Amino acid sequence: MAASANQRAEQRALGKKQYQYALSLVEALLNSIPDLVFYKDEDGAYLGCNSEFALHVGRTVEEIVGKTDYDLYSKEDADAFRRNDRLMLEGGAPRRNEEWISYPDGRRVLLDTLKAPLFDPGGDLIGVVGISRDITERKQMEDDLRMKSRLLDAVREAQSLYIAQGDPRPVFDALLRTLISMTDSEFGFLDEVLHDRDGTPYKLSLSISNIAWDSESEALYEQLRARNLQFRNLNNLAGLPALIEEPVITNDAPHDPRAGGVPAGHPPIRSFMGLPVRVGGEVLGVIGVANRPGGYGESMALFLEPYVSACASIIQAVRLRSGEREAVDALRESQARLAEFNQILSGVLEHTHMMAVFLDPHFNFVWVNRAYAASCKREPDYFPGRNHFELYPHAENQAIFQRVVDTGEPFFVAARPFEFPDQPERGVTWWDWSLIPVKDEAGKVAGLVFTLVEVTERKQVEEGLLRAYKQLEALWKIASLVEADSQAISDHILATLTEMTDSRYGFFGYMNDDEAVMTIHSWSGGAMKDCQIVDAPLDFVISECGVWAEAVRQRAPLILNDFAAPHRGKRGLPAGHVALRNLLVVPFFSKGKIVSVAAVGNKHGTYGEADVRQITAFLSGIQNLVERRNAEEALRRSEIEYKALAKKNEELFGQARRDAESKAILLHEVNHRVKNNLMAVSGLLHAQQRFVREDLRADFQEAMKTLAGRIEAMAMAHSMLSATQWEPLALSRLCGVIMKMVFELVPEGRRLIYAFSGADANIPAVTVNSLALLLFELATNTVKHALPDQGAMPVYVSIKGRWTERGFAIEYRDTGPGYPEAVLTSGQVSLGLYLVRTLVTHDLRGEVSLRNDSGAVVDVRIGPDAGIRPMR
Repeated sequence: MAASANQRAEQRALGKKQYQYALSLVEALLNSIPDLVFYKDEDGAYLGCNSEFALHVGRTVEEIVGKTDYDLYSKEDADAFRRNDRLMLEGGAPRRNEEWISYPDGRRVLLDTLKAPLFDPGGDLIGVVGISRDITERKQMEDDLRMKSRLLDAVREAQSLYIAQGDPRPVFDALLRTLISMTDSEFGFLDEVLHDRDGTPYKLSLSISNIAWDSESEALYEQLRARNLQFRNLNNLAGLPALIEEPVITNDAPHDPRAGGVPAGHPPIRSFMGLPVRVGGEVLGVIGVANRPGGYGESMALFLEPYVSACASIIQAVRLRSGEREAVDALRESQARLAEFNQILSGVLEHTHMMAVFLDPHFNFVWVNRAYAASCKREPDYFPGRNHFELYPHAENQAIFQRVVDTGEPFFVAARPFEFPDQPERGVTWWDWSLIPVKDEAGKVAGLVFTLVEVTERKQVEEGLLRAYKQLEALWKIASLVEADSQAISDHILATLTEMTDSRYGFFGYMNDDEAVMTIHSWSGGAMKDCQIVDAPLDFVISECGVWAEAVRQRAPLILNDFAAPHRGKRGLPAGHVALRNLLVVPFFSKGKIVSVAAVGNKHGTYGEADVRQITAFLSGIQNLVERRNAEEALRRSEIEYKALAKKNEELFGQARRDAESKAILLHEVNHRVKNNLMAVSGLLHAQQRFVREDLRADFQEAMKTLAGRIEAMAMAHSMLSATQWEPLALSRLCGVIMKMVFELVPEGRRLIYAFSGADANIPAVTVNSLALLLFELATNTVKHALPDQGAMPVYVSIKGRWTERGFAIEYRDTGPGYPEAVLTSGQVSLGLYLVRTLVTHDLRGEVSLRNDSGAVVDVRIGPDAGIRPMR
């Protein structure tokens, strides 16, 4: 029973080692992902994360585990994260959202985060797993594109408004409203710059924000507008752009020395940006905006240059309105500026990694950038004039495009699948894309800006992580089926393989030793009418099988993504078999031989090397479990055989004893051996009484138990000799039998591990009993004195034989606490050690010594006349 307990403990250790190995694979995969990956329990405590997430938080993985979002982020960010966690957990399905986070260096980035439920091997929900990608740059590009589109629409609207109306005031009001809105400012102004006869500049108000707060201030505002308000003092923030002809920007206006104050009742100015409006080298006006949250910068001034140029063109056109020709020239100048702006916009889009397309309302290509053309493996000039959905038919996407044209509302989508009809080798690709309508002066959609970013690699990483998790889950399930029969395990394997490869059908089976026959244990139900594995496996001779067997014959994976195409191994499908579109067959090798074969078919997409690697990795884990199962089965068979052998030996011994009764000479020898054993028993009894004091009579029963063990050791030695007709016994065999007896004495919860090494030897019959008693005493001494002090730690026993110039020597060693100092120095020994010395000096005609060396060590030198001989 102790041996079985040791075996179960070793099996548990093996299972733990395999789990740790699978866990290390998943950890390596997580740390290879450039995105942030984390997983938390239902209460929000982090269970783990990858190295990129730890870098983002500014802590080690060990410091993060057990923490919550409130330990790592601000309360505002933590509240948002927990709110998104709860929404996903309540819905019970993956959920995508965008979240702003702060890095330790102060950077704020926008993350596209996918959160999904985290289940344990039993299917119970235990938390959240998430993966996040930085989309700040992409979001900024989309915002910039929308702003540029909005800017373009505003310029067109102003130009159309000016052409349609004779009064320029509504035009300037519209320009100012757009400027304030685009810069997210609180208020602003648009002034024209004029000059006195002496060349002194001054400003004339063209449009000013309504900063009225009641009826009286509203009346004052209207009076100021009616008077064409003039500003003669330009030595202030609002006038400096006209004097220095450069932008003026301040984000601390109250303390800026250039500020000249504000009129009574005017709202305070916290930040300000003033831009000169020029045509050619002449400043025609000044645009000013104030109080933008976060202030202003040079980048915003550069962004507004096309808009300011359009304002300049309109101001110039107003100045020249008395002459039609001048007005036309001004309009042409405005259009030229617009064309220049379009050129700048095209230049930006041409050199970005983001793919951009401009379509007319009927989805005909007008323009594409190089990134889009390269992805489609075409030159940019191939597309203009061609229809998008004639090149790339997709009914669902076409409906989305039409809805944007009909409603004028933009459309955004993340991670949408798409297959190129002219590039089938790419398989399914994944895209983030947006569709922004461009409207004409009447508000009708005149075109579509179509931008795309391929996220196939990110999607593959996400799916790879999910596959690894499912693979680990499947291995856990297989481990729980270790006591199930082969059919149940095979059914689970096939179900896992078809699910992980997204296949409709499949089969799984094992090869025989010469790789000539495969036995299919599990076959997808419905694959072939009247040919479903239910109770009995099916045998297939490889040489007689069709195309799937090519994987075995060629000893390599077989991928057929066009099953209808000709192939040398095809022999047709059996009657009633479902039609196959594609097929993947993977032979699995162990120690150079094919041990099993997995086949899957009718995948929604195409099979590739990733499927082969996935199946091979899963079958590798399965093979480890199968080998463990086979080892356990072999152990059970050997135990049965051993018991049968022991019973047979007992019967043979009985037969030999009965035969000896009829043979005088054998009877004399047996009686002689029995007599010697009885004398040994008598001597043991006397010795036992000699060492028991009167006050220890209560322990006498324990002493008798030990004595019974010694007698059993002699009986076992006598039995072994009788079974071999008193032939010499191998020392290693004698040690193994004695140690097996001692294992039965090991207390519950303790472990004793034994190993024999060094030289073996033949022990003559006359010496076997003495040597058996010697080994038994040493081993029981270890059980009594070494095991109790070791707690749960195992004690190792080593018996080593060696030949010396003076004969044969045996070293007995254990890893216990060793002998007390009194035993080594003063010779205070127990009965067991007394018996050891007596056996060695008298029966084995040798010497014995005790020492400590990382445990107790007994050195026994057996005399040359003891009859021990080398093994032949």
